[in-house]
Amino acid sequence: MTVCCRLYSVPRRCTLTNAKAVIMLLTSILIFVNVHYFWSFDRVSVALAEGMPETMACTFTQNEQRQSVFFQMKVWPALDKAVSELLPISSIVTCIVVMVVCLARGRHRGTAVYS
Repeated sequence: MTVCCRLYSVPRRCTLTNAKAVIMLLTSILIFVNVHYFWSFDRVSVALAEGMPETMACTFTQNEQRQSVFFQMKVWPALDKAVSELLPISSIVTCIVVMVVCLARGRHRGTAVYS
């Protein structure tokens, strides 16, 4: 999108410092989104049948905190859908619309294509 609309500002915008900042921002967002795994899941040992050896399984935490249940059933599915589907699709559509508008106005060449 930057290359399409502002061709001459690319060397100033696409720098190593900006790339590091974007990587740190994305890392922080991913940590924020997945930090709930520390308190919402737990390892439990379960025997499938009487006399069988116990196996370890990872499951939702079994506690009396209603916030955990509310988070697991309501908040996490909505947050997961927003981060994994809605945010990427909306950002791609926004970039496509901006590129089409810039191309139609002729900003990629410095003059309008259509007079």
